[in-house]
Formats: sequence, structure tokens, C-alpha cells
Amino acid sequence: MNILAQYCGVVLMIVILFFHSTQKKVHLYSERAFMGIWRVTFASLLLDIMSMALLTYHHAFPDIVVETGCKAYVASLVWVAIFCVNYVCADIYKAQYQCTLYELRHTMVSITKNGVPTHLLKMVLGHTEAMDTYGVYGHEFAGDLQNVANATQKIFKQILG
Repeated sequence: MNILAQYCGVVLMIVILFFHSTQKKVHLYSERAFMGIWRVTFASLLLDIMSMALLTYHHAFPDIVVETGCKAYVASLVWVAIFCVNYVCADIYKAQYQCTLYELRHTMVSITKNGVPTHLLKMVLGHTEAMDTYGVYGHEFAGDLQNVANATQKIFKQILG
């Protein structure tokens, strides 16, 4: 774990903020989305530094503090990805509607449903075990049914030889 890389990241984020703040603004929706990305990325970087410190000095902290700090960092990475999707779509879809954090939750679940374990996704969203996270937030993407069919066929081929 090289903490110097994280410190360089903090300096780089401050330089990016400086240059962004000195530029003339044209008030595009992507400008606001960019600042959203900057904020969550900076927070994620700070959480990364904190989680590294917690792991390094884990003997000085209760296990729940170390575990929560590390999970908060992982959750922040998901939020960075969500804000990046919002940035990409900001000017394209703004003419139709304002994208809210609530709508981004739906997008995040739909994108990550096949790659993130259910219990981790529930933790990031703040859901209890009883909530139907995929039923409420998960939406089908083009090709999802074909992926299920391919995976099922692969399993049967393995079983049948």
C-alpha cells in the first residue's frame, strides 16, 4: 500500500479544481455533473486514505470501525461510477428531465446486478435483508435474457458432459 500515490491523487484533484474554477462557465448541465464527479471522487480518495490507515493500524481500532471504513470506501467507488454515468448523460438527457440521485440508484442496481453480490448491493443502498432490491430497482437491459440463456446452457453442458 503506497500512501504517496493517494497523496498525489489529492494534489491532482486540487489542481483540477483550481483549473476548473478559473475557466469561464457556460452553464452546461455537464458542468454541474463534473463538479458532482469531482466531489465524490475526492471523497472516495479520502476514504481510500482512511481505509489504508485503518488497515495499517487495525489493532488500534475496533473491528467494526475497520470494516465500516473499508466498506465505505468500496461504496464510494460505486458512487463515483454512478456520477460518471450521470456526467456522460447530463447534456444529452437534460432536455427531457433532470436526473435525480433516486434515478441513479435504479441505474446503479441495473448495471451492477450481475456483478455485485446481493448483500453488498443492499449494504450500499442501505436496504434491509427483507427488501426486494432487484425487484424494485433492477431493470432489464438489452441482452440480459440472452445472457441468462447462455449461462444456463453452459451449466447444462458442464453437467451433461
